[in-house]
Amino acid sequence: MAASPSINNDGEHTMCLSTVAVKLANATAMNTKGSHAIYVSNPKVVAALIEQAAKSVATASN
Repeated sequence: MAASPSINNDGEHTMCLSTVAVKLANATAMNTKGSHAIYVSNPKVVAALIEQAAKSVATASN
């Protein structure tokens, strides 16, 4: 199997398109272990990120 173009041989992530998009949008991203359906395999992490986003929007609008 060929190596992923977004991962160096030493296992470190390189800057990929999604990382650039997150920075341009001034967004928050996080990495966690789970399947491609992360909301099913790790719902607590997803819920925590949604709660964090909701709190930051509420704070910004006050």
